[in-house]
Amino acid sequence: MDCLEHLLKKFLNIWGRDLAYLPALGDNMPYFKKPDSKPVFAGECALLDIAKIFERRDKPMDRAFSQRQPRCDFIQGKLAADFAIVPDVAGNMKTIDLAEKGLLFVEIVSHGRQAHGSTPEKGVNALWNLIALLNRIRERGVPMAQHALLSPPTCNLGMMSGGAAPNIVPGRASAVLDIRFLPGQSAEQMKGWLASLMRETEREIKDARFELHEKSSLPPTETPGDNPLVRVIQDAAREMTGQSPRPSGMSGATVAKQLIAHGIMAVGFAPGDSDQAHQADESVDIEELVTFAKVIALVAVRLLGTR
Repeated sequence: MDCLEHLLKKFLNIWGRDLAYLPALGDNMPYFKKPDSKPVFAGECALLDIAKIFERRDKPMDRAFSQRQPRCDFIQGKLAADFAIVPDVAGNMKTIDLAEKGLLFVEIVSHGRQAHGSTPEKGVNALWNLIALLNRIRERGVPMAQHALLSPPTCNLGMMSGGAAPNIVPGRASAVLDIRFLPGQSAEQMKGWLASLMRETEREIKDARFELHEKSSLPPTETPGDNPLVRVIQDAAREMTGQSPRPSGMSGATVAKQLIAHGIMAVGFAPGDSDQAHQADESVDIEELVTFAKVIALVAVRLLGTR
């Protein structure tokens, strides 16, 4: 947290503030205290330093901007940008993420009929029926597709619930699935696949009944690998680290999706070990973080130019 505090002080000092100013920020910058956001601060502090040097403190950076949170001004049409670097992908600065899988979170609800646990034949066990459906989903597998930068589509059973007590036949049960799919596929295609398996299970098991509810979805995205932002990042990284990051894709979803949807050329590039993602005590090596800040500053200078 010492590193984070240093970055916060640097960020605030650029604007003539100190740490006492933080409480006044409220929910506008909730990610300041998140341990996985240090690369964001490093990159943004570097950009703000450059903005101050160019005497552009009160103007939006209209050529390049590094942003983490989807609630920022560009969503409201207040920030125009040509390029964006999303430092939320780890990779130890060895990769530039050009493609992301689509995301679909769905809830499957199994309806049964409640009864006493000592007479299960009088009820319809929603949990058993749901388990049968989930086994079918696992056995059939997600509709396959291929992509040069992405691994195959996946389906993860993330949550499951049902029943009120051990001595009651559950009348309702539910499961939440996380489906990741490739460019060329769609959320509607995935929902159609699930719906067909639900109907099969209903025909096979008497009194089984299922409902499918979409909780959220995001489309797959791709950025051309021959765009100028990629070349500038590769050149800057090679100068600072001795290695040129290679194009890659990721199964996770970042704010690059929203940026691309708003017409901004966005790629993922960051320090940190991807094996630590969503792990306890997630961290970034301080030396690597400093190097990342230098790369981001160099990229911004070359994209923005000088006056």
